[in-house]
Amino acid sequence: MSCTGPGEGTLRVLPMLRLAIPYIILRPFFRLNSDNEWVVDLNNPEFPGSLLGGKQFLTTKTHPHLKLDKTMVGIPTVNPGDQVYWHCDIVHEVEGYHHGKNDSSVLYIPAVPLTFKTARYLRKQRATFEAGLPPPDFPKGPGESNCIGRATAQDVISLEGRRAFGLEPFEATKGDDPNFIKAANDILFAASTDLQA
Repeated sequence: MSCTGPGEGTLRVLPMLRLAIPYIILRPFFRLNSDNEWVVDLNNPEFPGSLLGGKQFLTTKTHPHLKLDKTMVGIPTVNPGDQVYWHCDIVHEVEGYHHGKNDSSVLYIPAVPLTFKTARYLRKQRATFEAGLPPPDFPKGPGESNCIGRATAQDVISLEGRRAFGLEPFEATKGDDPNFIKAANDILFAASTDLQA
């Protein structure tokens, strides 16, 4: 959507998936003792950097061995129409500063298969989109709810786009299980508002 590069509020990743994920998983089982040494701690229920009902935040304080201040890598400059792909488990962040001269606009578009769980999520995401609020798995706040001219369901024109937003039912195509597609559509368009995630 715009030309943006390192230092302009863009994506940074930690390109050490094989090392970072085991460390992140094991990190809750270690703590610094009074001698400033790392020791095994199986009694502390704290998961460093996690917020109850929120996200996992990694910092140099919560995950010092990752040396995030030195190991995070910015993506190269991208131009309108460029695409950047990364594995969903890789540590990533958006730079906390923007030293560029122009706005930096990007879209985050996760791609997932249709499952009952993703249909339940899509139902919730549709409701937040229609209200102009952040998606259910993003930090809460007013989002674009007070913005004049923000995107609405009427702006999503293509059938594929409307299905991706949960605005139109899915159709079974060759190789699809029609009963599964019907069940997913039932989740998306059921009258009940208290479906379990």
